[in-house]
Amino acid sequence: MSIINNDIQAVLLLTLPLVRSSKDEYPPLTPTEWNRLADWLQQKKIKPGDLLLGDPATHLRDWNDKRCPIDRILFLLGRGVTLGIAMEKWQRAGIWILSRTDDNYPQRLTERLKENAPPILYGCGNQKLLNTGGVAVVGSRNATGDDLKYANELGERLANSARTVISGGARGIDEAAMAGAMQADGTVVGILADSLLRACTSQRYRQAIVRKNVVLISPYSPEAPFHVGNAMARNKLIYCMADQALVVHSGREGGTWNGALENLKKKWIPLLVKYTDDPLSGNSELVKHGGQWMPDNYFSVDAEQILFKVMSPASPYENKKDMNDARGKKAAQDNALTEHSFYEHFCLKLKNILLCGPQTQKELEEKMELTTAQIKIWLKKAEDDGFIKKKSKPVKYALADGANTKNQTSLF
Repeated sequence: MSIINNDIQAVLLLTLPLVRSSKDEYPPLTPTEWNRLADWLQQKKIKPGDLLLGDPATHLRDWNDKRCPIDRILFLLGRGVTLGIAMEKWQRAGIWILSRTDDNYPQRLTERLKENAPPILYGCGNQKLLNTGGVAVVGSRNATGDDLKYANELGERLANSARTVISGGARGIDEAAMAGAMQADGTVVGILADSLLRACTSQRYRQAIVRKNVVLISPYSPEAPFHVGNAMARNKLIYCMADQALVVHSGREGGTWNGALENLKKKWIPLLVKYTDDPLSGNSELVKHGGQWMPDNYFSVDAEQILFKVMSPASPYENKKDMNDARGKKAAQDNALTEHSFYEHFCLKLKNILLCGPQTQKELEEKMELTTAQIKIWLKKAEDDGFIKKKSKPVKYALADGANTKNQTSLF
């Protein structure tokens, strides 16, 4: 963990639950309370870190809030020793801290949630994955064996398509999808509602973290226990960090259901839903509320097109035969979407970059904003297709002879 500045330290002291020795002690500020204080400080042109310098009461003399009195703020700011002990433990586990002002803080959260984006994120793993987008895979904790298998295979196929899997790390669908992606050496963003410290040191994630294929984050203390309210509130982060969401199985109440409905209401990202015959499932109801059935040709459709229109969100199909008939009637329309594959878009962008001269893999990763796992697969395919060639000493990639005059769509 890098050394945190005074601003981040002040936010941690004011908002982070730490060990309390007495029930009479003041609780940390809630997100709403912190936002009120933060707005006031900004109006007064006071930085949070200024409260740690000199006498904080002097800066707060004009603050007037019955639910958040000055005494409460002063008490929370005085927990420096307790915070230092906790942070030393987190540092040994490889946990870092990001504030909303940090460069690697997820831009999608600030763009979609505005002032409601978490002021602090705790995490471990590859921070670069936080701004790559991806596909959110969500579903029930108590899923059937078939749905768990489906989620695991879905994670693997997303990884093989160079798409990052974003999920909540909970038992059931979340874990299965993340495991499938990690087994395929894909990239994963896990947004946890509890126990980040335990997850960061667990064997389940450790190897993938070392390979820089995984990042785990949480808006809650790394040692926070499970709490239903935290899990429900965390769901919006899963959607807001992704480009698209896939619901494998939802009930008609609970976290998956409420999270999907909130996403549909706020219109953050497109929501695809897996078809199921389960009469107790809420999947068909999610389609009624604006979700879309996941098409059979999901992995062959251009990723940019599928974000906007995959399949008509009509009323749910009464049975599997009706759904297949409807899909068959839309075959011509779906085929039009596959004119350019996701890989072809990669090659077109790669061509534009390499026209300026050979590039190393690291340079291409940065310019195309892709991870090592994502770009490695396509560079190898482009080389096998004769589109690029690999130079040695040092290793760089260049356009193959004649590639700059080829019609890109004729390559495939």
